[in-house]
Amino acid sequence: MHYVFANKAEMITAVVDFVGDAITAALSPVAQPQAGTIDDVDRALSGIVERFWDLVIADPAFQLVQYELTIYCLRRPDQQWLAIRQYDRYRSIVAETIRAATPSELALPTAAVDDLARQTVAGLDGIILQFLVHKDATQARHDVAVLTGNLRWATRRLYETDTR
Repeated sequence: MHYVFANKAEMITAVVDFVGDAITAALSPVAQPQAGTIDDVDRALSGIVERFWDLVIADPAFQLVQYELTIYCLRRPDQQWLAIRQYDRYRSIVAETIRAATPSELALPTAAVDDLARQTVAGLDGIILQFLVHKDATQARHDVAVLTGNLRWATRRLYETDTR
């Protein structure tokens, strides 16, 4: 390892980047919807939640490693930036999905899109962690459906209260 990486911090950075790249690559097809109607925004957001969930079901151990990396970075002041970058990347994927699916005449303020993206990532994080603890795929699938419904409601509420 010492021939490839100058130190442990460089190795951890490479691993965090690998994890982030894998998630970005898996979600990138969803991040390119066609802009149309509010229903397209709902479908795009639901799609990205489903894709995240598919990653969890496909490899729960990968998700556990992701959490372990995050905690490892948070415990080291010189590497906390990696955890921030990791979560900013996830939020960015969701925000880009929302923006790409939103017709220009329905465009929300950046802050509203970022709020919705953070809530999406936070909701998924909670469901994933509970799934890793309880290993109850049926309950987790139900929780994903509830999250999707809540996000659909929040999205429509944002559009109603924004300008229209």
